[in-house]
Amino acid sequence: MLRPLFLLICPLLFVSTIPAAELTAQALVQRSLAARGGADKFAAVHSLRIHGTLQGSGILVIARRPSFFRVEVNTPNGLVVEAFDGTKGWSRPPGIAAAELSGAQLADLQDQAANAIGGVLVDAAQRGNKIELEGREQREGRNCYVLRVKMPGGRVIHEYLDPVTFLSVHEKLEDGGGKPPIEETIGDYKRFGGILFPCRFVSGTAADAEKQTLLVEKMEINPLLDEKIFVIPTAR
Repeated sequence: MLRPLFLLICPLLFVSTIPAAELTAQALVQRSLAARGGADKFAAVHSLRIHGTLQGSGILVIARRPSFFRVEVNTPNGLVVEAFDGTKGWSRPPGIAAAELSGAQLADLQDQAANAIGGVLVDAAQRGNKIELEGREQREGRNCYVLRVKMPGGRVIHEYLDPVTFLSVHEKLEDGGGKPPIEETIGDYKRFGGILFPCRFVSGTAADAEKQTLLVEKMEINPLLDEKIFVIPTAR
């Protein structure tokens, strides 16, 4: 199973009349989206094709609203594919026929598919994400605002927002299954289609000796996509 890729899709130009000490969860979400380009810019994004590397291996992430999703990783052993067609999720390891996913694996993929465009703070209500303000916590050398986001599948992601730029600098993902949380450092924001997207993700659990590094090299906004690429291949 591939590690979750909650790809997030100038802050100083954004002015708010709300004092920082009185910011609510909703106000923080608004500031974060404004810092990245604005909710209207995200609303205009209907599909994404993201090119990058994961631990040096080529990775391609493809997403289309509302919840079509596909990720391909060129590993030394061959191509690994996972996808969600809006209803069914499936995976195909190298040299093995594609198989449908169920249970926790399917719920994981559904959450990734729903939030692939923009991340968990974008269109939160429509996506069924429930957001609460947890408070402040030191992360990445900053006294970050911490937002707790519970997704429909039951998984919880904690978003750590820089108190000056309001961009996400860290995430903590809990799957609710008793597994150690995955911590992810986020950075190297670049602008694509008028929106700031983070392009560097370093993730792993506290027990991981080596962290995974995902680097985004290119992002295509609103490419034309064939729905067939999300559908599980039929056996021949």
